[in-house]
Amino acid sequence: MRTVFDLEIRANGYIESFNVEGIFVAAHFPYKHATAIKIPNGNILELSGMLGFNEKGIIPEPNNPFLQTKYALQNIALVISAALVHYNHNRFLSGEIETLVSLEFIISTRVDLKNIKDISEVNKAYKEVGVPYAARTAIETGKLPLDALVEITATAFIPKAEQTFTGF
Repeated sequence: MRTVFDLEIRANGYIESFNVEGIFVAAHFPYKHATAIKIPNGNILELSGMLGFNEKGIIPEPNNPFLQTKYALQNIALVISAALVHYNHNRFLSGEIETLVSLEFIISTRVDLKNIKDISEVNKAYKEVGVPYAARTAIETGKLPLDALVEITATAFIPKAEQTFTGF
């Protein structure tokens, strides 16, 4: 199970930024994986842009937008999963969380593409991974960090632990 580390608390505890164990952060990228903003019913989780790094910290198949999208979405799922555990959702404390379960908390995503022509491959990856229909923006940026083809930023809602979440 992935855990939150490098926790930074600001604004009297209303804002927490953190990294997640096992997700690559290049030394030259000085940011946290996510920032949580406390609201009355839980937390809004703003995730940093995720590249398609695999578990070894490399972008496999540098010319494959489908695979890069899948890895980026899996990294997003890992960050959301760690946030669910961090905020004491007991149903997620026993074993690995399923990707689909954590992705159901996504409110919106923004997909930055090196080439907008890759959008069909991105759509295939979204469908295969099982991302629920949430708001999404896709734009062509022309250049991404580490010459990646895809970078995905997400916003998620993490309800208070005592609440039962049954989906949107």
